[in-house]
Amino acid sequence: MPIKQKTPPQVKRLTFIGIVILIIVGYMLITKAILHDKLNAVLAGTTPGMITYEDASLNPWTLSVDLQNVKIHAADGKNILIKEVEVNSLDTKHKIPRYMDIELEGITAHTANMRNPIAAGILQQLGYKSLTSNIKLNYVYHKQDEFLNIKDMSWNIEHAGKISYHLKLADVKSLPSLMMQLQLAPQSVKITSLSIKYKDESLANRIFKILAQHSGISVSNFKNHLIQRLQNNLLVAKQNNQKLGKQFNKKLISFIKDPDELKISMKSNKPISIFELQNSNNPNKMLKQLHFHISDD
Repeated sequence: MPIKQKTPPQVKRLTFIGIVILIIVGYMLITKAILHDKLNAVLAGTTPGMITYEDASLNPWTLSVDLQNVKIHAADGKNILIKEVEVNSLDTKHKIPRYMDIELEGITAHTANMRNPIAAGILQQLGYKSLTSNIKLNYVYHKQDEFLNIKDMSWNIEHAGKISYHLKLADVKSLPSLMMQLQLAPQSVKITSLSIKYKDESLANRIFKILAQHSGISVSNFKNHLIQRLQNNLLVAKQNNQKLGKQFNKKLISFIKDPDELKISMKSNKPISIFELQNSNNPNKMLKQLHFHISDD
């Protein structure tokens, strides 16, 4: 009877290490291939050399692509610098993506280099020599249902403020023709829900300061004039038992006194067209139908 030889512990250890190394190498090769394919998809349709970046990585769990120190080269030399671009998901089958989840962080723009001199002048008056902002866009378009769900569209500017949108539109025939549809047939596009949130980070008080200077009065006096007008509107709303008018003026007064946050939301059981919103003969009834709400939290 042959004697069964035991595998030495050293050999077992080396075999295990070899398997681990093979797994790691295989994983790295697969990750590199996926990253290469995703980068090609992300940059597809752009002019070669228009977008450059210093480094790229792939999240192994979510398969999101992360680009570092991105530069968008402009013909006039006024390039756009972005510290980080994270592409969580992107439809690459259609010219205009039917779904997208992308975040841009650390977008730097110097007001002196802006193409619009009027906007640059206003920003400089407000005390901004440069702006650093973050942008997020996350939406899904369901072609079969003709439904567009903008889950999150936000723009956050450091030392200014952040504005966020959540919007659901029905009867959207196609994304490429959406703008034309809104202009030529606004009655055909319907709003299901809308939420707008603004978080102030000093922009409001900067605006109050500039407007007060133009009026030749102090900021506190300028604010008091605005508040007095809104209090008059509030009194009229109370006399006419206008619930929404009371709510709207109260929240604006609170915001002017201490600019912090404002949120407007609308949600309708029955989708309402943009044309109906613009041409309603009874705005109060329309707002009630939309469950219009304004809050400061």
